[in-house]
Amino acid sequence: MATASPPQVQIVAKDSKFNQFVPPTDVLQIQYSYGMTGHCSGPAPPDLFFDKLLPKPEHVSAEGPSLEECLARADFQPVQKAKAERDMQIRLNECIRKIKLSKRLQIFDTGDKRENSTDQRPDHQLELLPEGEPNEQWEHPSNTKMHKPRPFNFWKPSLAIESKFSNGKDGFTDDKRSVTNNTTAGSRTRGQLGLYADQQFACLHMRFLYQLEIVGRHARILYYDRSGVIVCKSFDYALEKEYLVRFLWLWARMTPEQQGWDSTVRDATAGERQTFVDAVGRFLSSTPRQLPVGYDPRGTGSKVYVVQVADDDQPSGFHEVIIGSPFYTSRSVPGRGTCVYLAYSTIAKEICVLKDSWAIDDPAFEPEKNILDDLKAANVPGCPSVICGGDVVVGDDSQATAVQDWATNQEYREWRTPCSPWIHKHVHRRILMDFVYPVECVKNSEEFLTVIRGVAECMGHADQIGIRHRDLTPAHMGFVDTEDGIKPILMDWDHAGRKDEVIEVKPGGVVPYCSGTVQFMSADLLQDHAGPHETRRKTHCLIDDAQSLLWVLAYGAFHWFHHDVITALGTVSHNLFDEMSKPVHAGGPYLWFGGQMKRDVLRQRLLANLPFASPVLKKVLTAIASKWSEYYNFVMIAESLPIYKSNAENAYAQLEDPFWYVEQITAALEAGRGAGELPIADRAIPAGDTRDAVPASFDHKQYEDDRTSTFAEHEAGGDTSSLVETGIARMPPRRALRGGKRKRKAKDVDADVYKPPKMKRKGRDESPENVAPLGAPWYSRARTYLTEPLNRMGILGKNGVKDWKANR
Repeated sequence: MATASPPQVQIVAKDSKFNQFVPPTDVLQIQYSYGMTGHCSGPAPPDLFFDKLLPKPEHVSAEGPSLEECLARADFQPVQKAKAERDMQIRLNECIRKIKLSKRLQIFDTGDKRENSTDQRPDHQLELLPEGEPNEQWEHPSNTKMHKPRPFNFWKPSLAIESKFSNGKDGFTDDKRSVTNNTTAGSRTRGQLGLYADQQFACLHMRFLYQLEIVGRHARILYYDRSGVIVCKSFDYALEKEYLVRFLWLWARMTPEQQGWDSTVRDATAGERQTFVDAVGRFLSSTPRQLPVGYDPRGTGSKVYVVQVADDDQPSGFHEVIIGSPFYTSRSVPGRGTCVYLAYSTIAKEICVLKDSWAIDDPAFEPEKNILDDLKAANVPGCPSVICGGDVVVGDDSQATAVQDWATNQEYREWRTPCSPWIHKHVHRRILMDFVYPVECVKNSEEFLTVIRGVAECMGHADQIGIRHRDLTPAHMGFVDTEDGIKPILMDWDHAGRKDEVIEVKPGGVVPYCSGTVQFMSADLLQDHAGPHETRRKTHCLIDDAQSLLWVLAYGAFHWFHHDVITALGTVSHNLFDEMSKPVHAGGPYLWFGGQMKRDVLRQRLLANLPFASPVLKKVLTAIASKWSEYYNFVMIAESLPIYKSNAENAYAQLEDPFWYVEQITAALEAGRGAGELPIADRAIPAGDTRDAVPASFDHKQYEDDRTSTFAEHEAGGDTSSLVETGIARMPPRRALRGGKRKRKAKDVDADVYKPPKMKRKGRDESPENVAPLGAPWYSRARTYLTEPLNRMGILGKNGVKDWKANR
């Protein structure tokens, strides 16, 4: 059957994961400072910090000058006499070189050169040379011509040092009431340090790492792991130089494992590296589909490693795989730190996928492998095939974080900032699985809808055995090619929860935590997730996963297929997934609130009858979004008109059932094939590419007719059974979405250059830079559209609901 010809398209933007843009560095710094709040334990006394978190002098190498000799040579007075920050950095480099801590130690001035790939610029980098390699800095410590500035190398195990001239720029404080300096300058420094640590975690296989912060006349040592950071109390590095010299002296003699390196990972030999490169080359060349660029780990400048994965079937107890750079990383210091790699199995001699993460060690979060084993035993369709996996074990112990122990140890209450309920123990786990194509590799919308249908079916069968995924995103959906077509796969079950009454907190809830990726979380979760888990008002229910399925459907439809949604929806499509409000701090990390735009877009039925090239894709999105529109609006009307409560309950029952989505998609696909609408070549960009595509033009008149046809039918027949949809269909598609009063005319907005306007609401400045890094909440809450259609139908008087109640 001939395929339909798609309209001309124009590539308009590069998509970075789920955002329309990558925030600039200064915005990222604020984001990371918010993320670190509640995950900082301190200020720890320096003696206790050295005793608990650093090796004893007798446990490190004895080569080179003794600690006493280095202390005698150390003099940091010139650093404190510096007149500017750049002068301070140069003097600090010179002072550390003159101490001659070790023949293997090198310090580089990196404060004047930005690292190209990350745009980061730590001020100093300490590295250890391999054994026996000559060290020019040792031979000529005062020759400044040899020590020209260079960018920081995040791919080498090293110590990052950040120096600030002003005391006000310290990211932390010595105040027991709050260890974090929450001034603008302090927050930026704390976020800056967090960015450096996160980049090192992403490039290196580290269990933990150290940092050194020099601010004015004082210094402090930091210890990072996936639970947060332990902050040492500041000390005068000139008057109390023994602390600084002792730390540098110890670090220069530590083994890689003592510096934080994961001992279950080693550098690949030349032969293993070549084997890996050849295997990946054969795999990529034989793959019938185009994979995203990030899937190819060759030529990225990263190293190749051999990694151990727990495997009870092997005599050694582990399965060795060879990996390069990850094709997926989740970025933040506290958290799971998930990385996913293309891996070459040294046993099966084939390409597979390795998932490496630091999972929360909590009864509410069961190990992912246990969840997958139960799904497999119940024959749930659409689950990934696991080869092996489990905790990363060294000796008899699993690798785990340490910061949470400092945050909860009652002996440290005298000096420690009150701990936060958000600090959890994280355990290191790896899972090896068969390869699965990511969902963006679909060739057309028919395959995409097949994946969405398969995921919904998997959700339904999993719920029947009491398991819910709780983190539906495009990154967690994929498929494999079979003789009968594609087979959808739902991956990444590490957020999954069980419907267990032991941990259930209220009917419909799974666990006392809301989880998920912000861009695809339901509007209800984003708007009602405040407070520690003991007082949380909203739990993660099955209907939240169902709404996440809708947002994945909309995201894929907007990004990968021919349409003119941006013309139809204006700037809504650019902000829908990333719209967030100001953060709220409740004794823990800052919580970003969102979901208002998602809820309003559904209430106004803005996702219905959008101009997609595929009639089937348009029909599916319209059917699902319209049902959500019906539900939200019946819920809102039922507050004043209780007669509509049953309508809301009926809509809820349908939306909560994953098999309802299966029925809707199956019916649309069958009807499309019967009508000759499928297959259609509507992929706007090559499969595997992640750019946005927008058609050059579309039929605006047809779009308006589709939007208003429902209202005309109801106005003629007087049928009020779909009262909410009647009102929504009457709304113009491109009205001005601005703060304050609703405007009658829609202002033409160039979606590529549009910036949300500065607004004043309740005396607060809510311009984008002061509201949220990923988009301002400029979409106002307009409820008048609900009463207007009721007035036109004669149901409400001029006084609205009050008048109706008085005369009923």
